[in-house]
Amino acid sequence: EGPAALYAGAQAGLFVDAVRAAGGSLDRAELNAVKPAWRQTVTIPVGTETAHFAPPPPDGGGIAAQMWAMLVQSSRYRDAAADERPQLLIETAGRAFAERGTWPPQVAPGVTAAKMAVSCAVGSDHIAKLMADYRRDRNSLPALRASAPENAAAATLAAADRQGNAIACAVTPNSLFGTGRIAPGSGMFLAAAPDASGRGAAMLVPMLVVNENVDEFYFAGAASGGVTAPTALIEVAARALLAGEPLAVAMAAKRVHGGSQP
Repeated sequence: EGPAALYAGAQAGLFVDAVRAAGGSLDRAELNAVKPAWRQTVTIPVGTETAHFAPPPPDGGGIAAQMWAMLVQSSRYRDAAADERPQLLIETAGRAFAERGTWPPQVAPGVTAAKMAVSCAVGSDHIAKLMADYRRDRNSLPALRASAPENAAAATLAAADRQGNAIACAVTPNSLFGTGRIAPGSGMFLAAAPDASGRGAAMLVPMLVVNENVDEFYFAGAASGGVTAPTALIEVAARALLAGEPLAVAMAAKRVHGGSQP
């Protein structure tokens, strides 16, 4: 019956009662006030195509965007030898993770200062500076501070229709099965509250690659797995889009990860 049935209709009252019965906190006004927020994506142009990533917060989109920008700049990944590519992925991840937390939160599309800062973070000059000390024959990863383990409880999906519309989506209840409680009669687990111990949406990473000139999409993907989500997604995308591997081969390949602590 559409979203109104849950957020404002008779089902809203039943859901609120079920949440309270499970020990949660929710009322009709809070449920009715839920609205989707449209935000400007972080974009990385490559030829006639543009890669789109979720803006901060969460952090994972920024990490993935910077990795992608480093890999595509000057065809760095495409021109690398096959035995160099794993190291290249780890090195780009290390540099992106080292910059984690320096991106401003993009609370709304109209916040000019935040948009400019994000654009600079993936701009060609900054990306070139990040990779200036990269050497294919040695490890040059920056030192990283230890941080809390990331929430790995998430689900992702990508879908497309016959008209060529596509979405990439990542969701989380902030912990494995959320609070572990189900709102009776709804089949819905109640989400856990995010906190500084690692529970939250920090590593949700959707990605879309489109040709905006002809309104066609070429790649839709999203990854979960906590701190490894950005590197997993970017490796599959790089193998498929930059190295020309069949998507099934890219997805089945063993993954590499580096740059995070732990």
